[in-house]
Formats: sequence, C-alpha cells, structure tokens
Amino acid sequence: MNHQTRGLAPVVFFGYNRPEHATWALESIRACPEASDTPITIYMDGPKDDEGAPAVEAAREAVRRVAPAHARIVLRDENMGLANSIRTGVSEACEENGRVIVIEDDLVLAPSALAYFNKALTHYRDDERVMHIAGFWPEDEPELPPSFFLRWPAVWGWATWDRSWEALEWDLEVLRDRIQERELVARFNEGGWDFFSQLLGTLEGKYDSWGIRWYASVLLNDGLALHPRNSLVKNTGTDGSGVHGDESPHFEVALGSGVPEFPGVEEEDPRAVRAWATFNDRFDERSIPRRIVDRLKLIARRLLGRT
Repeated sequence: MNHQTRGLAPVVFFGYNRPEHATWALESIRACPEASDTPITIYMDGPKDDEGAPAVEAAREAVRRVAPAHARIVLRDENMGLANSIRTGVSEACEENGRVIVIEDDLVLAPSALAYFNKALTHYRDDERVMHIAGFWPEDEPELPPSFFLRWPAVWGWATWDRSWEALEWDLEVLRDRIQERELVARFNEGGWDFFSQLLGTLEGKYDSWGIRWYASVLLNDGLALHPRNSLVKNTGTDGSGVHGDESPHFEVALGSGVPEFPGVEEEDPRAVRAWATFNDRFDERSIPRRIVDRLKLIARRLLGRT
C-alpha cells in the first residue's frame, strides 16, 4: 500500500451521460481554492447500448473542456453501472492515498467544500468510529450545531478513509441477515425512511445501489457520519435527468460558506435524528401527488420497455 497522507486528499469524480450537469459540477470543483493542488481522477462510465452512446460522448466532450488541466480522465469502455464504478474508483483511491473525496456529476460544491472535507479527514483520521464525512444536509435547522454526527452517511458529496472503506460489505444477503440477527431494522429505518426495503429491493435487482450497502456497513460497525448544518453540496440531478431518480424539488438547498466548527463529542446528536425525521415527515406529506406521478412514469417506462 502507498498510503500518502501528506498534502490534500484526492478527489474522484464519477460521470456518465449528462454534459450540462458534469460541467456545473467540475466548474464548482475548480472554484474551490484547493482545486489546483488536489489530485483529481474523473471516471466516465461507458454507454449501455448504441442508442445511449451520443449522450455519453457529449458528456465526455464536456469533461474534456472544463476539467482541471491536471485531472486524470478515465474513459470506461464498458458500462460498469454506478454501484460498481463507485466501488472500484473509491477502492483504488483509498489503496493509493488512504483517503478520498467522492463527487458525482450531478453535484455542485460550495467554494469551501474541499477545505471542509480535508480538515475533517485530518481531524478525525485516527478516530475509528468516525467513518464518513458528509457534505450534504437537506435543510438549515437552527436547532442544530454547526456540524454534528448522525449514523446516516449522506452520499451527495462525501469523504472517507481506507480504514472505513475496508468495512464495506458488498454482499447484500450478508447485510440483510446481520441487520435482522442483531435486530437493527428499526434503527436502520429510524428517521422515517425505509432503508431496509431499499436494501431488499437492491438484493432483488430493482435498484443499483452502492449507498445502501455503505449505510448498512456503517450501521453494523456502529459508525458515525459528520454532517454540516449548512449544506456544502447541492444536487442538481433531481430534475429528472438521472438514471436513478425522478424530478423532485424537495432536496433543494442554499449552499453554506466557510468550514463549520466540529462537534466536541463523538456521539450521534439526538437533535439531528429529530431534524432528519421531521424533514422526512414533511417530505412524505407534500410528496403524495409527486409519488403518484412518479408511479405513473414508472409504469409508462415499463410499458415502453425502458426498465
């Protein structure tokens, strides 16, 4: 292993077939003062079929135009899918550097985001229970401190270490069984989101989720994820353009600024659990019409043979 711990943590960027979104994402990375000194690797997944090849090539052209000059661009010949692409790219970065910052093509960073990730990676480097640094939080809740710990590892812009990533369990059956054996289903779902059903759906092949594997692995290791109260990452992919999501306005955030102070105690903050549950309750209440529309879209796509 060549665990380089000096300097800035590397960024791995994952893109596919959205040139506009990839442009926004890479421009936001370039706007971070640390970008010019940050090792950056860009992974562009291959097309699923000939029909999707033009969009994939358009995204690659956009990346070539706006990527930092020193960035390494890796063009996949085959379509690995998001889950396998993330697993491979993050594993490579952790193996080489011992830590990594992960950005997908539908994310836009605040100018202070890289400073936040690097400071947190250094601060919690030797704290085994801290497994994940999240850059996203769904809304500014005044009750919360500037940053806080939660078991849920938000994966819209995040960072981790090799010591944590080694705990990732990829086998969904193993995750299912361990969560049930330890009677952790209710804790897995606490906050109002049925993550266990998402895990089962991934096991059944309905989803291509690496994130549910990661959350389950963090939970089983009694891990913690650091979150900023003021989100330093926003998702531009909830406009219906993505492969894995439909249009939704509910995760829109105003980007924060600066690097928040870190909590003095490495424990899950009960205020964060309440805030997460409150957000999800409101999301469910206001999204009933949206879910009906999404369901009709899904039926239409299946009838057309697109899923």
